[in-house]
Amino acid sequence: MSGKSKDENQDKKQDGKDKSGGTSGDPSPDVPPTILVWTARLVSLGLFAAIIGYLLYMVATDDTPAQFDVEPDWAKVEQRNGMIVLPVTVINDSTEAVTDVVMNVTQDLPGEENDDSFSVTIPLMGEGERALVELVFETVPIEDDITFRISSYQSP
Repeated sequence: MSGKSKDENQDKKQDGKDKSGGTSGDPSPDVPPTILVWTARLVSLGLFAAIIGYLLYMVATDDTPAQFDVEPDWAKVEQRNGMIVLPVTVINDSTEAVTDVVMNVTQDLPGEENDDSFSVTIPLMGEGERALVELVFETVPIEDDITFRISSYQSP
């Protein structure tokens, strides 16, 4: 038998707790959470909320398929080395990146049987990105005689 009486053992254990504050099976005392524990909880909660928010955002937004806007800048047509240069801005109006964008340019030549046609390739365009292309012509281009058409692109 140990040297302690039953009354002493009962004094130490009240409702499953000893006088040190911990439970009889748990040697550590009941200590309130530290700032480190609260920080870890808040970071975990923030990451969880960010993931849920991102998933909701992805569900709520529509993916816009690739579509382009071609804007020639007729006010900035200039002559360089005997050639006419027309700056054209190509805009990717979609929510996806595209590669190998091919723009076909056709110039109706008055009085000639064949039209002048060529293509320009833009290697990479991100979503909402603008690309400036300078087109070179032998004669002064007339706005109504030039057509621009995006003929192909690749989605990564």
